[in-house]
Amino acid sequence: MEFTALQSQLNPHFLFNTLETINWKAISITHKPSVLNTMVENLADILKYSLDGHHRMVILQMEIKYTKSYIDIQKVRYADQFQLIWEYNEEVHKYHVMKLILQPLIENSLYHGIREKGTPGLIKIKIRIIQSHLTLSIIDNGLGMKPEKLSELRANLDKNYEKSKHIGLYNTHKRLKLTYGEQYGVVVRSKFGWGTAVHISIPIH
Repeated sequence: MEFTALQSQLNPHFLFNTLETINWKAISITHKPSVLNTMVENLADILKYSLDGHHRMVILQMEIKYTKSYIDIQKVRYADQFQLIWEYNEEVHKYHVMKLILQPLIENSLYHGIREKGTPGLIKIKIRIIQSHLTLSIIDNGLGMKPEKLSELRANLDKNYEKSKHIGLYNTHKRLKLTYGEQYGVVVRSKFGWGTAVHISIPIH
């Protein structure tokens, strides 16, 4: 029940940010609906995926597919403000992961790293197999955090995420614990002016 509640809270949060992007683009377009149509199609695919409550675990290939649809939407809004690089071997496609494990962390990099820095940035997604675990890293060269802010974020990870602007990060952290066990969760490293890296390590299924 707690997992379902967390998943339900993430969905409207994600909806709000995506619809905000579409609204922004709709205002800027006149008589040229092709780009908007593409965004709407991507959104429809993502919504169907995220709101399907019957499957909370998916193969990584599917998670990557719908994450790329989300990225395509954000690229329209941010234009040349960010570049995204995927780094993984296709053998990882077959492993099962928690649904919506990547999108909230990429969103966190965009909104709290790249956008706040105010200059074009880079986000790298690295997926590797290390021993019996699948590791996922989302690394950006955005604004980063000062030591005191990073310490506060780490201390609050296990507290009430509803009070934080990093709702996607906290939500993902809690869902990881509920799915894989208390020893799992997100690990955040950051340096002000250099960027932030969020790491996840989960058992292979």
